[in-house]
Amino acid sequence: MSSATAPRRIVVVEDEAIVAMDLELQLQAIGYEVIAQFSRGEEAAEQVPALAPDVVLMDIRLAGAMDGIEAARRIRETLDVPIVYLTAHSDDDTFGRARSTDPVAYVLKPFDRRALKAALDLGVFRHSTEAKLRRMERWLTSTLRSIGDAVITTDVEARVRNLNDVAAAITGWTTGEAVGRLLTEVLPLVDGKGQPIENPITRVIAEGVILGLSPDTMLVTRAGKRVPVQDSAAPIRDEQGAVVGAVIVFRDATDQLELQVQLQKAEAQLRHSQKMEAIGQLAGGIAHDFNNLMTVVLGYSEILRSTLPLTADAAEGLNAIEYSAQRAADLSRQLLAVGRRQVLKLEVLDLDAVLRDMAGMLERVIGEDVELRVTTAGALPPVRIDRGQMEQVILNLATNARDAMPGGGRLELRTSRTEVDEWFARSQEGPAAGSYVALDVTDTGTGMDEATRQRIFEPFYTTKEPGRGTGLGLSTVYGIVEQTGGTIRVHSEPGRGTAFRIYLPALDGQSAPLPAPAPPDQIVRGTETVLLVEDHGPVRDLIRHALEHLGYTVLPCADAFEAQTLLPTVPAVRLILLDLVMPRMGGLELFERLRAQGVTTHVLLMSGYAAEATVLGRLPDGVAFLPKPFTIAQLAAGVRRAIDAPA
Repeated sequence: MSSATAPRRIVVVEDEAIVAMDLELQLQAIGYEVIAQFSRGEEAAEQVPALAPDVVLMDIRLAGAMDGIEAARRIRETLDVPIVYLTAHSDDDTFGRARSTDPVAYVLKPFDRRALKAALDLGVFRHSTEAKLRRMERWLTSTLRSIGDAVITTDVEARVRNLNDVAAAITGWTTGEAVGRLLTEVLPLVDGKGQPIENPITRVIAEGVILGLSPDTMLVTRAGKRVPVQDSAAPIRDEQGAVVGAVIVFRDATDQLELQVQLQKAEAQLRHSQKMEAIGQLAGGIAHDFNNLMTVVLGYSEILRSTLPLTADAAEGLNAIEYSAQRAADLSRQLLAVGRRQVLKLEVLDLDAVLRDMAGMLERVIGEDVELRVTTAGALPPVRIDRGQMEQVILNLATNARDAMPGGGRLELRTSRTEVDEWFARSQEGPAAGSYVALDVTDTGTGMDEATRQRIFEPFYTTKEPGRGTGLGLSTVYGIVEQTGGTIRVHSEPGRGTAFRIYLPALDGQSAPLPAPAPPDQIVRGTETVLLVEDHGPVRDLIRHALEHLGYTVLPCADAFEAQTLLPTVPAVRLILLDLVMPRMGGLELFERLRAQGVTTHVLLMSGYAAEATVLGRLPDGVAFLPKPFTIAQLAAGVRRAIDAPA
């Protein structure tokens, strides 16, 4: 007989032998195969699980200590098999006990064959259907558990029917605790201000629509913690389309919101960088010509002062010209610092030493009503900075702090070593992960609100009254620090002071050399031959006139190509004085070509603007630099130092 027509295997438990024999005959007649008979409950409970029948026909009343109900209970503990009870007793107590073992059908004595067949067939079918439902339910439960998002299902009354492990982890409710409770108890929602809001399930069930939550929705967990969530809720419908429940799918949005915050910070930094880049391009576009003009003004003013007899009025006017030219040059340098277009003279220095050297000057700047505290960490790794520019940064921050404490206060400067890990780098506005030397500049002044803090590094933005600031001080600080390779951050609250922190990359494994005293600029003469390459005619004429007056032989060239043609014909050239920014070929490119051709003549680069190749201070090693505008004394000293430098 094939498996498709094989009779169902049945075990009969009946203590009356005649009834048992009659049952076997009738069961065979209706298509069942009796694989075993037992008269005692103890035997059935012990042996039926191993037989694994398709169905058990169990008399409730059995001889011995164990009746059919207890035997059925024991069997069901180890074997999921349908139980059909056979009994002549129909009292409520008996049926109450029998129901606890989850039977699939009852056959009352006396019975006929049709009633027996109907009870058995219906019972087996019911058990098979329930088993399929249980398998489907387990499959659905496994599916819910496998979903990465949190899932909660409810009935039409919005009571929880199921929730997966993710939902349990987020809400703090286990499945056993949550099932049967209203969803609003398991999933209470509030807005960003902590005010309760309507759970979307309410409308989903009432209107049969699909809904989502607003972006600022927070879930209040069982422990009282607020967790940002994103979700959608949809109705569950039966075959006729009627709403019979709802499902809500949600996720913990903490990481996503953090990413959004970081993205907003990154966008803000990008906008700031673009703004600074635009300022830098503007500054670079005018600074070169502007500084050339100031070089001419300062140079000829100095020549006039040294060669002509001056009346008191003429001397006073010349003083005003020189002062104004110097102020204009200072403003140009500030603009270049804002746009990070300066040529930096980077040195390996001890920041503690720089700070100690400035202490006396800072005391004079901030005045007697402000207490100055300078705390150096000691044994710090060195940093690579432009000493003069870093002194300007510290001076600007100290001046700002003094202005924020009109009634006096305390200004503290402190150095330290700090390690920035990946987590801090991601959670803050920088800097990148790494090892840093930090400089903290903290005051007890008026502080600032968040709107002001967001704008303090913007060029020309100032909170001071007209005439008391250009709005370039902190922009200059920002530009210098960023161009040096560092990062500056600020924290401030109204009435609670302001704290700036500057992060400078630490140079581990290096040591800072002792600073050599800078020689004073003075008028020094010479007799060497100088090849001058400068595209700006008035500046070229000024330098030629000044150097020839000092005894040098000057060969002026208007561009790099003229210099390349002239240089091989004059082997006695001791110095090439090169402007960095010239049309067609800049000074740095000419320098590199000459070095590639084997020319080893000393070179002095000059400029009022950092070209692209030098924007980070990457001037060639050992090459001297002279920033524009310069005085005749600075020109003379720079030329002399460049010529006398070791080859």
